Amino acid sequence: MKTSRCAAIILIPLLFSCTVLVSSTQHDIISVPHSDRNWTSRLPSPDRRYALVGTTVRTDLPTVKCPACYSLEAKLWLENTSSHARTLLLSPGSSASAGWSPDGSAFFVNDREGSNQESAYIYLTESLKKLDLDDRILAVDPGAERFVQGHAYFEVNRWQGNGAVEVWLSGHTDEAPVQCFLLRYRVSRSGIAEKLSEDVRPVDRTFCGWIFSESTKHKR
Repeated sequence: MKTSRCAAIILIPLLFSCTVLVSSTQHDIISVPHSDRNWTSRLPSPDRRYALVGTTVRTDLPTVKCPACYSLEAKLWLENTSSHARTLLLSPGSSASAGWSPDGSAFFVNDREGSNQESAYIYLTESLKKLDLDDRILAVDPGAERFVQGHAYFEVNRWQGNGAVEVWLSGHTDEAPVQCFLLRYRVSRSGIAEKLSEDVRPVDRTFCGWIFSESTKHKR
């Protein structure tokens, strides 16, 4: 999906494309769009048989009122490194990130669909079978439904070995009194979800800044 942006200053046109190779460890992720210019980034699987590829295509859309306006079209792909054949995984509405399991047999995708919503998935590498983590979590914790009516972001925080991921549901409610929330879950590749914790707080002078602090602390 294309995202239009307008810069505050006139940008020098970029007439080249860059490729970035990201080393593959348990905690590495690939993100799209990666830049505000033409860009390709790659995250190889641990066995190097596949790679997650993020592409960003920039189209300049200058107008009299906005000479530096442009649009970005981002895509996330799975590439077979032997044949170089690519399969499109998604065109994110806003942005997306992905990361391999330690053995490369699966990968997660966090899809930021808009400013108020993010969904999380696990894909099996060989079959591309997709597990919707949002659905699995809400099935075991129906009480979380009240949070997803606001600004709600399901995000894989990290792999727990090869068999499961830790998923965070964070954000804030939209109805008064506004509350910030962070719920943590463990979800296996077979779809078994387990709630680990729930933290709900009223907004303060940092709004929901404590959630960012928790995220920084746990993403090692």
